[in-house]
Amino acid sequence: MPLTDSALPLSCYGARVVVVDGTGSDLLARLEAFLPGQARIAETAAPDVRYDVRPQAPDDLAEGRVWEVTRNGEIRFRAATPEGLLRWLRSDLDHQVAIHARDGLFVHAGVVGWRGHAILVPGRSMTGKSTLVAELVRRGAIYYSDEYAVIDDRGRVHPYTRPLSLRGDSGSSQPTPSHESTGPTTGPEPLPATLVVSAAYQSGASWCPAVVTGARAALALIDNSVLAATEPTRTLRMAAMLGPGVVMLQGLRPDAQLVAPEIIRFLDDLLDGREVSGGRMWGGGYNALPVRLRRGATDGSGRADSPNYRARHLRIEGVLESRDHALLLEYAGGHEPDFQPGKVFTAGSSWAGMVDPEVRRARDKKMLDAVWDLFDRRLRELLPDVRRTLGIPWFPLAGIERRLVVHADGDFFGVHTDNGRPAVSARRITAVYYFHATPKRFSGGALRLYDGVLQDGRVGPGTTYTELEPLDNSLVFFPSQLFHEVRPVQADGGDFRDGRFTVNMWYLAVEPPCVPDSVTADS
Repeated sequence: MPLTDSALPLSCYGARVVVVDGTGSDLLARLEAFLPGQARIAETAAPDVRYDVRPQAPDDLAEGRVWEVTRNGEIRFRAATPEGLLRWLRSDLDHQVAIHARDGLFVHAGVVGWRGHAILVPGRSMTGKSTLVAELVRRGAIYYSDEYAVIDDRGRVHPYTRPLSLRGDSGSSQPTPSHESTGPTTGPEPLPATLVVSAAYQSGASWCPAVVTGARAALALIDNSVLAATEPTRTLRMAAMLGPGVVMLQGLRPDAQLVAPEIIRFLDDLLDGREVSGGRMWGGGYNALPVRLRRGATDGSGRADSPNYRARHLRIEGVLESRDHALLLEYAGGHEPDFQPGKVFTAGSSWAGMVDPEVRRARDKKMLDAVWDLFDRRLRELLPDVRRTLGIPWFPLAGIERRLVVHADGDFFGVHTDNGRPAVSARRITAVYYFHATPKRFSGGALRLYDGVLQDGRVGPGTTYTELEPLDNSLVFFPSQLFHEVRPVQADGGDFRDGRFTVNMWYLAVEPPCVPDSVTADS
C-alpha cells in the first residue's frame, strides 16, 4: 500500500505493518512521533499486520465509544479518547513488530550501552525497568531501548529507540514523543550483551544482588523472550550463545538513583579486569563469587586483540568567532618566550613531571588567564552533553585544568593516557581546542585515539584506532583514561607562529590529589 494521508506503511526489523486512519484526524502524525527510531516508511504490499481505525456507528456513541480498531480484519479495541487510542496503538504495534520481526529476537528488556557493551534490564511492565534505564542514561549511558532488546544471530544487541515511557504516581504510562526531555543519546551500533540486571524495584530493598555467570545468566532473557513459547529452539540457541560471555546481577533493588551508579561501577570493574567480590555495595555487597569477563573478542571476530571498548570522542567545529580566534592566535604568537619544554609523568618522575624527548616533544605555557574567558563558561555548559556522549558517569566538578601547547617540526607525543599517574589522577575528561595560522604551514600532528583491549587483566591500547586531523577552530573531547598519541608534525619553516597550537583542558573531579602548579601534560 503506498503512503497516503490516511495510510502509514512501516517496516521495522523485517516486520511489515500498515496503519490506515479513517478518523479524518491527525492520528498518523501523532503516532509517528512515538515510533521507534528503527521504523521506516516503506511499501508494504503484503503487510504482516494491518490496522484500520474508523469512527463508531452513531448508536454506539451513547456508550462513549468513539473509535474502533481492527487488526487484520478483527475488532481489537474501542477507544473513547484520542489519547487512549494512541496508547493502545503504540503498545500493540510494538508487540506485533516483536512477533513478526525477521531480523532479530525480541526480549522484554530495557537496554543501555556503556563503553561499547550492552546492559540489559529484563522485565515486563511495572517492574521499574524504564525508570532504571532513564537513570542510567542520566549518568552517561547510551540509550538503546526501554521496551525491547533486539538480539541478532551473533548475540549482539540492537537498538529499539522509541521515546522513554515513565509511569506517574497513578501508575499510568506517560510517554514523551521526544528523546530531548530525558536526554538519551540513541545508540547507532549493535553491542555485545555483557551485563544483565534482573532486579525488580521494591521500596526499602537493600541492594545486595547475587552474581550469576554461565548459562544461568541468560535465564532472565529466556523468561522475557517474546517468542519463548512459540519458538523455544531459537530462544534456547540465543541463550546458549550469550551465556558464556554474560554476567547477571539478580535480586531486588532500591531506588534507581541509588543503584544506577553501582551498576556502572560493577561493569567498569569487569571491563577493566578487576575481580568483583563482596563488600562493594550496601547490605553486604555482591556475593563472594569472584568474577571476571571472559577474555578475548567481544565483537564476534575471534581475534584476541579485538576491542573490549571503542575509543569514544566528540568533536565540535566552528567553536570561536573569527575575532576571538584571531585574538587567541595573536596571544599565543606574542608569548613565545613563555613556552617551556613539555613534561611527562612516568613511574620515575616526580609530581612535577620530567622532560623526556624520547616520549614527548612539545612546548607549553601554563598560564593563559588573559584568554581563558573564551572557553570557561562554554566548557561548563557543555559538560552534561559531553558526559552522556562519552559514556562517563556524573562526577562533581572541582575545576578545569588548562595549558597552551605548541608543536613545531618533529614534535610528537607517544602513546599515553592523561590520568595514569597520581599527580593527574583527578582528570576525567580531556578537551583539546585546535587552532593555527592561515594558510596552514605544517602537516601531520593528528590525534590518534586507540580502542582499548584487556591485556593480562589490565586495559591497554589495541591495534585499532580513530585518527583525527588537527582541524582549525575545532574542539575534541575524549575520556582522560583513553590511550592516545600525537603523531609527528612536519613544518615548512621555523616561524613559531606557524606551529600546531592547542589549548589542552581537563575536567577535574572533586578531591583531586595535591597537584603543584607546574603539572602539565598534553594531547
